[in-house]
Amino acid sequence: MKKKGYNVFAILSIIFAFVFFPLGLIFGIISLVQIKKTGEKGKGLAIVSIILGGILLFLILTGIIWVIARNITSPCCAPISNSEKCIVIDVKATAVSCNNVGVNKICDVTFERTGTGTDAIGGVKLIFSDTTVVPKKYSSLITVSGNIEPSTSVTKTGINTNLSSVDTIEVTAYFEDESGNPSICAQTNPFKFA
Repeated sequence: MKKKGYNVFAILSIIFAFVFFPLGLIFGIISLVQIKKTGEKGKGLAIVSIILGGILLFLILTGIIWVIARNITSPCCAPISNSEKCIVIDVKATAVSCNNVGVNKICDVTFERTGTGTDAIGGVKLIFSDTTVVPKKYSSLITVSGNIEPSTSVTKTGINTNLSSVDTIEVTAYFEDESGNPSICAQTNPFKFA
């Protein structure tokens, strides 16, 4: 009587259980069916392959379900920080007209917003200066609230510089955080006039 050897699918199932587990799982099931009919050796190999394949399949399916559930229950994306928003906008003065009112210059400033950013800004911060005197004279920080839509120009009127002479303006855009506090952009655009 000839001694029966190992089932080929049982051997392949244990190899593929470590290389490509779905194939190892399938070969393990096929080998168990064949071993039951033929009486060949390799039942233990087939069972180990099926268990390993089943565990790996369970872990992968659990991971997929976890990722799907996490994406459904959490917001799509992290909010963009105000500093990241600042990178894609540019607000500058394009025209300034000033008149004397008492001892101070009162100015009308036309702002232009360019760049690819579309988020609403909180407004602009301004500093007027008189560079014709030494030392230079600066206004206090002036806030002009309100959004300037992308690719548009807006004129703000009646801005009190608190200076008797002005020839330069520096413009810096700002965003407002969730609490309404200004988050000032780092880039400043100077504009020399007069």
